[in-house]
Amino acid sequence: MANDNVTTQIEEVLARAAVDDDFRKGLLTDPRTTLQAMADYVLLENLRVKFIEKSSDCDVLFVLPDPASAGELSAEELEAVAGGIFVGGPATIWDPTGGNTWKGR
Repeated sequence: MANDNVTTQIEEVLARAAVDDDFRKGLLTDPRTTLQAMADYVLLENLRVKFIEKSSDCDVLFVLPDPASAGELSAEELEAVAGGIFVGGPATIWDPTGGNTWKGR
């Protein structure tokens, strides 16, 4: 299944970032080049990727959606929001350094 492969690749990237300082720095400063060099990953040209480090005062990090414009969504906007892919269940934030693993529902 395609999502299993993506999950495996993400886990490999995070595990390597936990032990390889140069790789980690590359993810923070130039993630596209770093990922592509790791295993010949080909990222969509319009896909923007960003890695951040978890600070000691944060256990869970949420990325908020863009603010909604005033008024109701058009049918096209609603369809765009309702579309997407299913990644396989509740969100999981994984910490390869052995910290807490949070499973959201």
